[in-house]
Parts: sequence; structure tokens; C-alpha cells
Amino acid sequence: MLGVAAVMVPHLIETHQFETYIYVMMVMCIFSTFADVAGDGMIIEISKNEPDSQKGYILTTCQMMRFVTMMVSTGLGTLFMSGKSYQPPEPEPGALKLPFELSYANMHWLLLFASLPFYIGMWIWLKDPPAPEHHEMGCAGFRTAGTRIWTALKSFAIFMLLIQAVGIQAVASMINPANNEIA
Repeated sequence: MLGVAAVMVPHLIETHQFETYIYVMMVMCIFSTFADVAGDGMIIEISKNEPDSQKGYILTTCQMMRFVTMMVSTGLGTLFMSGKSYQPPEPEPGALKLPFELSYANMHWLLLFASLPFYIGMWIWLKDPPAPEHHEMGCAGFRTAGTRIWTALKSFAIFMLLIQAVGIQAVASMINPANNEIA
């Protein structure tokens, strides 16, 4: 999606289609969320095979790598997106304004090429963890997973989460319809 965004961004900027850019980024965030959750699940599965003397090493290392890559990407954004075209028409006094910058499209390309070695490394070196002894495949596996999910959904904790998410937040987020007109 970074490549798609990098190709589309110049046209989107020329035609002032910010909403389309937001939708492209939304799709990228959805893919990123699926990858993140799958990665967390794989980390947990692999960490089950760690010897007791090293428990938590894989999880800690992965979280440190996530933190470092977030710092690097934030640093790249700060470094290459602090030029003149990223500033408002009248920047605040003392605002960080560097004499160099990357265009929006080139920033997407930079992030894509910075992430490619990790992606290629995953394809080469990442292997599925061994299946548990009584691992069920096919329909039986889905039935077992569905039973476990249904058991979890019937718990008091999930009931309270649903009340909190649907009840309290729905009531708390109700606003006066006139707020838009007032704004």
C-alpha cells in the first residue's frame, strides 16, 4: 500500500483529493493491523517453545525491535518532512524548518524501501511454530475454535466490556445535533 500511495500521491495532491489519500492510508492501516496481530500471535506461539531459563526473551526482543523501528520511522518523518512545503503559510516562530525535504511521494517510497529488507527477511527466515500435539485441522479445528470463542463470549468480563463499549461509550458520545451548526 505504500507503493500504491507513492504512485497515487502526486495526482491526489494536484487534484486536492485528500479524502482519497485518507482512504488509501486507512486500507494500509487495516493491513498493518492484521500483520501486527498475526505477528503478536506468532510471537506467543513461538515463545511457548522457549526454555524456562529464557522465558520472555523472544517477546522482549520483538517489542524492542518494534519500538526501535517506530523511533526510526518517526525520525525519518521529522528529518525529511520539516522543509518549506510541509510548513503552514505562516509558520510559528521557532518552528523546525530544515533546508531540505522529501516530497510526499518520495517519503512513501523511502518508508517502503526501508521496510523491504524486513519483509524479505520474514519470507526467508520465518517458519511456522510446530503444531501442538492435539491440533485439529479443518472443520473440527473451526468447531473447537468456535466453541472456545463462544465460551469466552459468555464470560462476565466480556459482558462488562460490551456494556462499557456499547452502553457507556454510546451514551457518552451522544452530542447535540446543533453542535455542527454552532461550530
